[in-house]
Amino acid sequence: MERQEPVSPGNGVLFVTDWNLYFIGPGKTFRVAYAKIVAFQMFSNGIGFTRNASTAKPQYFLHQDAWFLGNLVGLLAVAAQ
Repeated sequence: MERQEPVSPGNGVLFVTDWNLYFIGPGKTFRVAYAKIVAFQMFSNGIGFTRNASTAKPQYFLHQDAWFLGNLVGLLAVAAQ
């Protein structure tokens, strides 16, 4: 039986700019352009998104003010289109 579970990239900093999201943490650093995000989710404690790639898995980010972060990223993603 195959089972999928979320895997944490670890603690780090998520930078939000007008064109990209950047994650910088110990051992893992990446950039995601809003144009490459195909699915976006808001949760009570964070946000999640999936990139436009054949092997992409959803990525989740916890934040104390998830409502603010989700709305900010959502608006920037729409503006970047």
